[in-house]
Amino acid sequence: MADQVDGGSNEAREARLRERELLSEASAVLSSSLDVNETVSELVRLLVPRLVDWASVRIAKEDGTPELVALAHADPERLARGRELEARFPASPSEQSAVNEVLRTGRSIFLPRISEEMLVESARSPEYLEHTLALGMISGMFVALKARGRTFGALVLCTDASSGRALDEDDLALMEEIAARAALAIDNARLFAEVERSAKAVEQAAERVRILAEASSALAAALDDETALEMLAEIVTRTSRSVRSSRRWSPQVSRA
Repeated sequence: MADQVDGGSNEAREARLRERELLSEASAVLSSSLDVNETVSELVRLLVPRLVDWASVRIAKEDGTPELVALAHADPERLARGRELEARFPASPSEQSAVNEVLRTGRSIFLPRISEEMLVESARSPEYLEHTLALGMISGMFVALKARGRTFGALVLCTDASSGRALDEDDLALMEEIAARAALAIDNARLFAEVERSAKAVEQAAERVRILAEASSALAAALDDETALEMLAEIVTRTSRSVRSSRRWSPQVSRA
């Protein structure tokens, strides 16, 4: 009996250690880039096949469509099937689906066992059902990505015959922790991109004002039309060179 207790304690300690290691690695991945696509791609690659067989990230577009932005599976053939399914049956914001439910409520959906009846009930067509049955899903979870009081996406995780593993409540708790960190990283990356676009727009507007002011001064100082045209041509040439040079030598932002 004592040996059994010790064995159980050791397994629990090892499980907690693995969870801490995964959380640490996930945090490192999520803080390594300010590019949304790169961030989510690295995240799903970290989770497959270490924890699940399938991992994907969906982010809601402006019209509510849960767009697939990252998908991973260790088996290239199965991954190709998953991509084909997405291409032939793209997600819709109006359909009854687990992802849309998560986006609406901000709460996770956990399916310890995905039965054939579930797939039949959610199938959009006989062809769609055939494709989903072929994937051989065993367990699934749909975890909300939310930051600053807003749910904007979902982390979707499934197991299949590749591992034969069923997910449990501990897995759900771990993935909700990872999803919380991922959501904040993704939201920060999106905010960074918006600030970068705004800064670029302000810079371009300031440059246009400067050029107009210089052109106005040149025209006011010109004694005749020919001189005015020469001065304008010089301004345009100098501006074009400046733009090309700034593009060529533009410093790269560090994604530390």
